[in-house]
Amino acid sequence: MPHGAVSYHFHGKQELLIAAALVTFERAFPVAGLRSLDGVTDLLDTIAAMIADPKAFDSVLAGVSMEAMRESERDAEVREHVAALLREYRVRIAELVRADQDRGAIPADSSTAGVATVLAAFADGLILHALVDPDLDVGEAVESLRTVLAR
Repeated sequence: MPHGAVSYHFHGKQELLIAAALVTFERAFPVAGLRSLDGVTDLLDTIAAMIADPKAFDSVLAGVSMEAMRESERDAEVREHVAALLREYRVRIAELVRADQDRGAIPADSSTAGVATVLAAFADGLILHALVDPDLDVGEAVESLRTVLAR
């Protein structure tokens, strides 16, 4: 790509890097894909399958997403964009939690938003641990959470 085209759209290297990180972050959190799931079990299965499959688990994508989160501490524009995407992600997860609460699979007295936040944090943490420790038994962690949620 010609340098002039880049400098026309971006005001410096930092702005270009931030734009690339945000696009990558959006790919790492496929909010639209959550609409096709029926409940938390489907979500946990999807997370476990994604991390366990070397062809599906893109460590570069996960790493750039973590860096976008770190950059959000320093850059208000990045923070606003990342926070908005994470809020939408938690809202979609909360819809799955509510569906499971309606079916009796998750206790109805649990905070829907609270459980959604825990599930989102669980997925993020599991991805981070899988990046650092490729021998991690992701299935065991997912089954443990599934057991806790069912109580």
